[in-house]
Amino acid sequence: MNPFVYNANPGRVIFGPGSHSQIASEVQLMNAGKALVLATPTQSKAAHRLSDQLGSFLPAYLIRL
Repeated sequence: MNPFVYNANPGRVIFGPGSHSQIASEVQLMNAGKALVLATPTQSKAAHRLSDQLGSFLPAYLIRL
């Protein structure tokens, strides 16, 4: 096996009913200027709702390629 180094950033999980409503404040807490929402076609409704909550943190919206 070849030697390697793996650096993992600490994660943060927020779980529970209504926790998605905190998405914009979480992006702000991380000092991130923008966010990216990725979803499968089956998850598109949830992705739309999440994107609406991100407001100005979401630079663009792509439905399909």
